Amino acid sequence: MKANRAFLTILAAATLCGCIVDDRSDCYDEDANLILKFEYFDNGGEDIFADRIETVDLIVFDEYKNFYAWVPISQNQLEEFRGYQMAVDPGDYYMVCWANNNSSGNQGSTPDASYVYHSNPETADPLHYAPDKRFASMDEIARTRAMEEGTWKVTVAPSGSTVDTMSFMSAHRTVNVYLKDFPGMNNAAGPQFPEISIENLAEYYDFTLARGPERATFVQTSHILTVEQEWWCYARFYIPHFDYDNNVNVVIRGTGEYTYNSTVTMEEILELHEITEVFDGDDLVLDVEVTYKGDGVPVEISIPAFIVEDVDGGFD
Repeated sequence: MKANRAFLTILAAATLCGCIVDDRSDCYDEDANLILKFEYFDNGGEDIFADRIETVDLIVFDEYKNFYAWVPISQNQLEEFRGYQMAVDPGDYYMVCWANNNSSGNQGSTPDASYVYHSNPETADPLHYAPDKRFASMDEIARTRAMEEGTWKVTVAPSGSTVDTMSFMSAHRTVNVYLKDFPGMNNAAGPQFPEISIENLAEYYDFTLARGPERATFVQTSHILTVEQEWWCYARFYIPHFDYDNNVNVVIRGTGEYTYNSTVTMEEILELHEITEVFDGDDLVLDVEVTYKGDGVPVEISIPAFIVEDVDGGFD
């Protein structure tokens, strides 16, 4: 298996070295008989691949869905050719991709026995996945096989080159929490910021994007955010997919002299945004302003009057 991985990586490097034109989108290596192109469209049909994707891990399984190769594709490689080219024996292969994958995981022998865990215990990870199960840009045959297989099936012809496209989707939901009027922000000895966590989320995905049954909590200490001379305690999360009725909660906990505990359910946040269903792959960003009303008093939630596009420089 290590030999497969090394061979495919070397072939990709050779492919790039042999292509000297500025536009390499159709510049194929003559030794490659499988050419994969990558694409990523948002819900409105806009191409967002360059904005969202930094690196890609391509995982290949053989016709029996046994592990065949794991190919890391760097940002520099993607800038040269948005996809991957390889030489393989003719036949059927099953493939998945993880993008921006800094996570820990377990490489099993089959897609449903392989797992990706979120590596960041505070924010979770802004993961992206292919094949796209939203079916926004795939033809009817591709939709059917992605739905039936849970992975992308490619049949490599006995002669010539097979060209196919893998479309990405979001494997996370972005949640921005803005806490207003928390008294610890005005502490004379220095601001004291509460912890903000999101609880009862899936701990991992398998490689068909099915969520595992184990639950995880992602917790971080909020930080100050200033907009138009007003202050908020702010936290951003890139949480795993969840269903509407998964009992996911946003919990705010004050510490020290500002002991405080308040819970806002994800169901309340979805209703605030007038969302009645959530679907895997939706490019969903949930912004919620939580107003502190005093110890023992329920908080008020609203959609903030402003939207912070990118506080920390990370990819959505």
